[in-house]
Amino acid sequence: MPLYFEEVAPDPKAKKERDAKQQRPAILVERKGPPPAPMHLESQVIPTLIRKVGDWKTGRISQAMCEAYLDRHTLVFDRELLTKLFKEADYQKEGSLDTRALTIAIAGRFPKREHTPEWRLLTALLLGLPELVLTTDAEVTTLRTTHERPVGGGTYNSGNFWDSPPPPLPPVRRRTGSGRSTVGKVTAHEPSPEWLDT
Repeated sequence: MPLYFEEVAPDPKAKKERDAKQQRPAILVERKGPPPAPMHLESQVIPTLIRKVGDWKTGRISQAMCEAYLDRHTLVFDRELLTKLFKEADYQKEGSLDTRALTIAIAGRFPKREHTPEWRLLTALLLGLPELVLTTDAEVTTLRTTHERPVGGGTYNSGNFWDSPPPPLPPVRRRTGSGRSTVGKVTAHEPSPEWLDT
């Protein structure tokens, strides 16, 4: 069955709509729903990343492993940028990153490192998160402290449980060699009763 293709003139309205979309100023995307929960880097992010992408026996991630994971799950990330990321993070020139080098790359501890935001973007992409938020981030820390201690004063922990002293503990029941309890009896091994009040 032969196919016949006809040339159709482009619709002028479609071009105007496309131009209007291109001229529209960029609008910041507002997050809908709750913000992502902050994750601890050393105990949550790094082990999950190594388990998903890297070699869990050695605890290392190489660029080839990362590229294979991206290809396997059809995730899009610039390969040249990936090469730059691994080149910068692999400061010992071992060919792969251990947990320490990966932690340094994602955390952004060193301000001279150029690719910290890209590492966070890559990590969020590999973990399937919309955004990587760490517990050590400055915004998260200030948000957490303002939530715990609201601005405007007030007393913290005003309904304290320990307003009055706690009731005294019951005496310790110790068994002797004869099987009888020593409650209320002072033996040679116990301290004098005046030391029990302190």
